[in-house]
Amino acid sequence: AAAGGDVLRALGARPGAELVITGHSLGAGVACLLAVLLAKEEEALAARVRCFAFAPPPVFAPLSAARGVEVRAFLHGEDCVPFLSVDAGRRLLASLRAAGTIADAHSALAVSRMVFGRCAPSADLVAAVSRAARGVELPRVERAPRLLIPASSVVWVRQACGKSAGGGGGGSG
Repeated sequence: AAAGGDVLRALGARPGAELVITGHSLGAGVACLLAVLLAKEEEALAARVRCFAFAPPPVFAPLSAARGVEVRAFLHGEDCVPFLSVDAGRRLLASLRAAGTIADAHSALAVSRMVFGRCAPSADLVAAVSRAARGVELPRVERAPRLLIPASSVVWVRQACGKSAGGGGGGSG
């Protein structure tokens, strides 16, 4: 908070300046929120505000209040953070409860073999978890908005099948 005043004064003294905010994971969520807050002051600042958010969690609602905010969100296809939400957490807990109930009917050895991938999960376990994840209608929580990522653009990064992250094939010729 103490540096905020200094940053605003420095931007005010440099018309046409640009402020770039960045962060990763929770820091990306904070960067998104800061970009939304500063975008409302952009005319008074006489500075362009841009945000580059790497794997931000959903932190903002409603999106209509973030119009004009320049946020680029970079998401990896396998990262869970951009999809975290209270609702997703509640669905996960419902799935875990269902899995626990079914797992109680199996021996400890059978459960450990499923957990460590030594054997496929039983059909009743898969069915119970699937039902809990998609079929259970969870009650809405009053005054709990569905949070989103306030991004003006999203770059979705996925590894191409069979390619290494470095892009090289690793083979010769």
